[in-house]
Amino acid sequence: MRSGPGSRRAFATAVFTASWTVALTEPKAVAVRISVGCPAAAKDAPFIGALAPFGLFGKDLPPDEFAAGYHERLDRYGVQGIRARIERVARAHPDRPLLLCCFEKDPADCHRGLLSRWWKEQTGGAIPEWEPTPEPDPQMTLIDDPKEKA
Repeated sequence: MRSGPGSRRAFATAVFTASWTVALTEPKAVAVRISVGCPAAAKDAPFIGALAPFGLFGKDLPPDEFAAGYHERLDRYGVQGIRARIERVARAHPDRPLLLCCFEKDPADCHRGLLSRWWKEQTGGAIPEWEPTPEPDPQMTLIDDPKEKA
């Protein structure tokens, strides 16, 4: 784990990873592009280019080569450089969680999972995967409220 000023400090806002499919259904969160491209619905999303896998995406690299290349990219920017970019976006969207987005459904299959694991190794801090807000269950509205019976 690396050390240095602020390397273990938590973000001022909640930061997660998420797929675009999930992020675009979360109106209270800010979808942040860390992918090489983005869906049309996210064309105006904040973009952190330092976290996009430029030069790696689309090369059909074996997973270990892709991971090594992406880790090199993250190492070049370092914890402080990445933190500064994330915090810049957070300042523009106070009191809203940030969702660092890419296209893959499963973070185990993509660079956002690599980012999350790298961040944990470097700082001890977590950037977990966002858990989607569940749809309200219409059956729940049919259950009596115990307070109404009092």
